[in-house]
This record gives sequence, structure tokens and C-alpha cells, in this order.
Amino acid sequence: MAPTLIGSARQIVCSHCEHPLTVDADSIPTDSMPAPNSTLACLHCGKRFMPSDFENASALPADVVTVTTIDPRQLSRGELVAVTWEDQQHVKRLVGLPGDTVSLDPASDDRPRILINGQRVEDLLAPTQSPRVDVSSDLMRWHSLALPSSWLRSTSNHWSSKNALDIRESEWIVYRHQDPHNAGRDGPVLDDYPMNTSVRRKLSPVDRLWLDASFRSDFALNVQVAFWTPEGHRLHESHLPASSSGFTTLTACVWDAAASENQPVSANLPIAIRIAGDTETSDTETSEVTIEGLSVSRSVEYRLNRHHDRSRYPFTLSENECFVLGDNVPISVDSRTVGPIHLRSIQGTCHPLALTE
Repeated sequence: MAPTLIGSARQIVCSHCEHPLTVDADSIPTDSMPAPNSTLACLHCGKRFMPSDFENASALPADVVTVTTIDPRQLSRGELVAVTWEDQQHVKRLVGLPGDTVSLDPASDDRPRILINGQRVEDLLAPTQSPRVDVSSDLMRWHSLALPSSWLRSTSNHWSSKNALDIRESEWIVYRHQDPHNAGRDGPVLDDYPMNTSVRRKLSPVDRLWLDASFRSDFALNVQVAFWTPEGHRLHESHLPASSSGFTTLTACVWDAAASENQPVSANLPIAIRIAGDTETSDTETSEVTIEGLSVSRSVEYRLNRHHDRSRYPFTLSENECFVLGDNVPISVDSRTVGPIHLRSIQGTCHPLALTE
């Protein structure tokens, strides 16, 4: 169920870019298993891990869940549930309820997206129950479109402007995605799953992105975040209060953004951010505006894999059936393989248990 739940894992820190990567514990070479994955590469910079990276990998405990018994008729879409089939218990996400129609997106590639009542699963779960996968927190992938720019990029992981009056409304900072599978060349964000180090498959573009960032300013800011999607550009707007003594966080996603036009985004430049022109400042203010922690992530996109049978779609769930999916889409065994699940096979809802020291 990665990225939502993980089993026994290790965290490697790349010597080249210092980006951490969480992988299955069995992916790490040991004395008894010399180097089954000696070609394991960083999914951030694309370079191969050094032997010292494996030696310094830290152990992460497996997630533990509790199961709460519930009347299956009271289940809600998006909940994690304990399901039993073939005498084994599994944790899956409930996406299809009795009476729902499950179909495939005809506009998808050879790994079609799954639709529930005509909507993409990830759109039905958004934004509160949409699991996320980290994409990049690299400041060097962000660039100002203005030349010269009033924004300065610092090596200490932030952008700043010494004078708010210098920030022109046309000054967008854009995220340029670099594909680690293609020597860091520009490309769209793909549906990679960092935990799946041993899985070899075709990757598909994704378009349901998120941005997290922190702002510090002596005055209130109006922040705009533009997103690219195949359906068109979208614009998120937030009013952030003054925060001179600390940072104010912003989380923006496609679902919180309204349809828009002529934004400086594309498939390879999927997110842009700017301070809008109606920022509340006076002519005498020269306070610095700082943006840090720019972090891009993506929602899990639920698709069929090449080996799944497409001929059964579309179908409608009976009054006693549901449709469940695993968040680790490429390798999960779920309703795509075993078909609809009878409600009596659901043992209850699952809740991650917080581990204490």
C-alpha cells in the first residue's frame, strides 16, 4: 500500500544530490546478498547510489494498523479497509460502492485510468483522501521567467526579494521537471513509485499535482499558483497573512484551482507561482519576501496494468459488491485482478497506528 503504508524499509540518502529515498529493506545489498540491486539509482537525480550510501542506510519500522469493525453498509468511499480473499487479509482502498459503474478512460494510454461513474478515481478521492507521492523538493528546478528578475535564488533553499515593490506581477517562478530516467532532461512528471526499485515497466505521465511552500513577509501576500493539466490551465489563489516572525505554509493542488487561460505552464513546466499585484504593502515598505520549502508531489493515479483483463469493463457493482484498489498501483493485487469484492469480505476499516518511542 505504499506510499500510504510501508513494510520493513530502509532510507538511503544519495551522495550526489542528498535526496532521501525510502526503499524496501530487501533492496539493500548485504553480506549475504552482495549486490542484487547494485544498479539502484536515485529517483531524484538519476545517478547510481554509491556503496557508502547502502552502508549508511537507516532502518525504518513497518507501519502498523488497527482494524475497526463496521457495518459494510456504512463504509465511505476512499476509506482504507481490511479485506479477506483466498484466506489472506489485505489492506486496500475502497473506491467503488454498490451501484457504482466501473469503466476505463478511453483517452488514456495503454495503461488506462479507472473511472467510477465516469470520474477518475483520484478526482473522486481528492483532495482529502488522495494519497501523495513525492516528486521533487529541489530548489534548483525552479526558475524565474523574468530577466532581470527581482527574485534571488539562495543556496540555502529559498527564494527572496529584498523589496516587495520590485516584484512585478508578471514575475512567475516556474518548476521545470527533470526526468531521472532520461538523464535529467526536461519531461513530464511520471507515475514513478520510489519503493518499487525492482519493478521494470512503462511509466505514464501524471497531471494531478500538489505544491507545498512556506512564505515569510511583513505584510499580507496574495499568492497565485498555476497548474498545467491536459484539460487546460488551472489557477489557485491564496491570501496569506503577514508573518515576519515565522513562515506561513501554503498547500495548493489542482482540485483547489479554478479553470484559467494563458498561464506560463506546460507538460514540462507544470507548476508556476507568483505574488499577485494586489499585495498589501505601502510605498514606503521595503521588507523582504521569502519563499522556502518549495516541494512538488503528485496524487496516486489508478490505472490498469498491461496484464489486466480489459474486456470486463464497463460493469456495474451489485448491491453486495464493492471495488477496492491498492495505492501501490503497479504491483498491487486488488479488484483489477480478482474482480469485485463481496461486502462480507470486508473485516473493517484500517487506521495507521502512530509509533511511539
